[in-house]
Amino acid sequence: MSKNETPLDPGAASTTQQAPVIDNDAAPPKVEGVTPGDTPSPVLKTEEPKSKEKTTKVRLKFDYWPEEGVREPAGKVVALPLSKAKELVSQGKAERPLEDD
Repeated sequence: MSKNETPLDPGAASTTQQAPVIDNDAAPPKVEGVTPGDTPSPVLKTEEPKSKEKTTKVRLKFDYWPEEGVREPAGKVVALPLSKAKELVSQGKAERPLEDD
């Protein structure tokens, strides 16, 4: 650290977006493109659920729109197709609920 630098305050909010926590054995998300602008970021491809796919329950960390005009609020436990649930968990947007929930 140079003389002009000050240490970061661990209690201060950061404007840098943190990467979601991804399991070591999880496949990387597919990328469709990038956003325009000075700081482009990847646009992740959403997977369509397979027909008659098993479902699993996840707790949403962010609001989620499973279809146009239908909003599921953050904190709610919802049953989703397994492929969609894995996608949301790998992106850090949902988590597996405890058995008591």
